[in-house]
Amino acid sequence: MKKFYNGCYDIVFKTVICDENNPHMLKTFLEHILKIEIDEIEFLQNELSVSDVGERKKTVDY
Repeated sequence: MKKFYNGCYDIVFKTVICDENNPHMLKTFLEHILKIEIDEIEFLQNELSVSDVGERKKTVDY
């Protein structure tokens, strides 16, 4: 059976919602939950991106 990944996986959620090149999904998600209008989103990265769901996340310190 083929494995299915949903938004409960942290890596999948961050890949889909937290895309710096297309912040529309994150903006819409936050506006809906917080019930406020968001003008600008600034991304602060403390994790290096991963290329596979099975890959361990990599956190960096600033």
